[in-house]
Amino acid sequence: MKRKILSALLTLCMLAAFVPCTANAEVKKYGEWLSYEINEDSSGVTITQCDSSAAVDIVIPEEIDGLPVTTIGDYAFQRCSSITGITIPPSIKKVGSVAFSRSYALKGVYITDLEKWMEIDFADVGSNPTRLAGKLYLDGELITDLGIPEGTECIKEWTFYGCTDITKITIPESVTSIMYSAFGNCTGVESVTIPKNVLSIDGNPFIGCGSLNIDVDKDNPNYCSVDGVVFNKDKTEIIAYAKDKIQPSYTIPTGVKSIGKSALAACYYLTAIVIPEGVSEIKDLAFEGSDFFQTEIRLPHSLKKIGQSAFSGTNLSEIVIPDGVTEIGYHAFYALQDLHLVIPTSVESITRDNMTVSSGNRYVPNIYFLGSEEEWQNIAEWDFDNVQYDSSFEIPENFTLAEEPQVSSKKTDTQWLFTTNLGLPYMDCTIYAAVYDENDNLLSVNNAPISLFGDTSVVVDKNESAKTVRFFAWSDSMRPLTHPFKMIRKETT
Repeated sequence: MKRKILSALLTLCMLAAFVPCTANAEVKKYGEWLSYEINEDSSGVTITQCDSSAAVDIVIPEEIDGLPVTTIGDYAFQRCSSITGITIPPSIKKVGSVAFSRSYALKGVYITDLEKWMEIDFADVGSNPTRLAGKLYLDGELITDLGIPEGTECIKEWTFYGCTDITKITIPESVTSIMYSAFGNCTGVESVTIPKNVLSIDGNPFIGCGSLNIDVDKDNPNYCSVDGVVFNKDKTEIIAYAKDKIQPSYTIPTGVKSIGKSALAACYYLTAIVIPEGVSEIKDLAFEGSDFFQTEIRLPHSLKKIGQSAFSGTNLSEIVIPDGVTEIGYHAFYALQDLHLVIPTSVESITRDNMTVSSGNRYVPNIYFLGSEEEWQNIAEWDFDNVQYDSSFEIPENFTLAEEPQVSSKKTDTQWLFTTNLGLPYMDCTIYAAVYDENDNLLSVNNAPISLFGDTSVVVDKNESAKTVRFFAWSDSMRPLTHPFKMIRKETT
């Protein structure tokens, strides 16, 4: 009998574990479009849902049932793709995950208190309705000249994300901290100054701005700027880059040891990036969403660690991880559906989370491991059926090109993009494009790493005096891979 009673009690306890506490959680209707519930501590109200048929401007009230409306819940407006405007009251303190992620028809977000708006905790980029609306109105006036209120100490994540009509940002001396993507995709801003009292920048606040020069007050003890790019004070870490429309290719300066969190994320117009030897760490989200023209990026031999989502969504088709890297972060290569990935034996652990490239648990399709199958089994925590073992990409002695490669060109307003397939399945090889005028005077030299698995593209800045481009293939040790330095002539048109 005791066993039966005990069994019944255990069953009830197990069921109770799966039944949410429903006290004060009754969902009620407010007006024609909104649903809400009273928070568990009865201190306020959470907007839980919007009717999916709503195709109007929605006004969230400041108070319901005598209680302040403090929260917009997770997914609250996710189904409301047709709402045209949203008024957020100053009582709101938190907006839940992806609350406005599909509000595609939004034309404006309306507030009455800028300070209260800046106190809101947005859970993620899909929480802030300005991401899709693009316009933030204060007391009915579109904000174009944004002055952060005096006394503000922290500018939080996502606060002004997507406000494309903002053309000027003034940050007061009171600000000591600026968080990740606070001004993300504010594409109308061309320059901004970070004042001397900002002591903490957590990730790139200006992701996706695209044409922004960032200046740092010379008296700031923690940060500095070089040519509109933010670094820590001793210039060993790049913090924030947002110049891709102004400067379509970028070489990280020598001396940098770390590429900071989201430092070069969402650089949509950046066509080429050069990472110098000496860089030992690529932090979380460092290049996330940067859609480079070139499909392969050269990682330095000094590299030791690759952070979470570091190359997620970059559209790269080839990544060669150098020997010496020990750690690869979660979703480091997410959304790279056609990636060729070369992995050295120095990597200490491989999990499915490292190699996942889609929400359907698809994995990096082409993995080349430089060690044996036994060595792979010692580090892999998951069974992958797409690994090639004992891969070798060594350059043989006395190698010469068998035939002259064909080169195609594509013009943009500021550049030429030359593409060829040299058929060189060897690591650490580089193609150089030398530009000459009609008198054969050298004007410039650009280069790109040669792809192991497909076409190689090299970006050349336009020059009105350019007449001829010649291409050379070399190894990093400066041993020529063409003999005798065969020149591929390409008339520029």
